[in-house]
Amino acid sequence: MGPSPLGILYFHEAMPPERWAGFALVWVALLLLTSSVLHSARRSRKALAALESKVSVGGS
Repeated sequence: MGPSPLGILYFHEAMPPERWAGFALVWVALLLLTSSVLHSARRSRKALAALESKVSVGGS
């Protein structure tokens, strides 16, 4: 079933250190990916806003 609260608490699944390490690596990777995507989206939004303000000032 894999490392999950349900597997550990309800089914009493064994969790050797190797499985805990893999579980932690997956979550760290997900956190890094999420923060990278959010940072990129924020940067793109700022660049678009700056471009739109230049276009609106230049077009007036």
